[in-house]
Amino acid sequence: LMICCAAVVAHAADVRFSSTRISPNCASIKIHGEIKPGDATSLRTLLKKNDVGCVGQDIEPVISFDSQGGDVDEALRIGRLIRRKQLGTTVERNQKCISACNFAFLGGVARHVDGAFGIHRPYTTSFSTEQSDAASKYQTMKQVLTSYTVEMNVSPDLVERMMKISPEDVKYLDLATMKAMGIVGADPVWEDIHSSTEAKALGISKQEYIRRRAIAKHLCGTGLRPYPDDCFNEVMKTGIRK
Repeated sequence: LMICCAAVVAHAADVRFSSTRISPNCASIKIHGEIKPGDATSLRTLLKKNDVGCVGQDIEPVISFDSQGGDVDEALRIGRLIRRKQLGTTVERNQKCISACNFAFLGGVARHVDGAFGIHRPYTTSFSTEQSDAASKYQTMKQVLTSYTVEMNVSPDLVERMMKISPEDVKYLDLATMKAMGIVGADPVWEDIHSSTEAKALGISKQEYIRRRAIAKHLCGTGLRPYPDDCFNEVMKTGIRK
């Protein structure tokens, strides 16, 4: 099922190393522009480059988005690739993630939005002239997208809301709504595995790890991210911050 989901006509996606280059073979990655077929392959190539080039480098394993949407099928492939690589996703201040971009963004194991997150109903690229045909395509599309949100441990209510908004319109979600639906924050499955792994590495119980994480969130303002900082590391190792 060819599904399209773009708020406006946009430039071709430029999946690339962003301007925050650390070294010729290690940099943060930003996806912007219209998402088109082949972008998942381009992203996979860049991630492989980082797997080698970023060894020993201090880099946040996060992908930044600024996209008006595009090909939903490709966005699903991007999201699944991001999830397999256990990367975080972010929409920075003054940036947007709209339409198909939503699904790629949901692949992050930890997700953060400072910019705009806009939704509307995707649509198929084929023509529908009969009600039965249109209804079948609608239900198939809804099932595909609902299954994906469940796979990503996000509330299916996101798709329910999308399907009620015409393709030419965009509804921007506030932070409270995104938190309620699990759009932002840590994926619960990844969080549990991450907590278990980190607790073992620190030689403490899982209960103590969660207690320290709560302290770190209060003192450092970082919460749970797929990358460390000095304040977070200090609290997690000692239980206090000097």
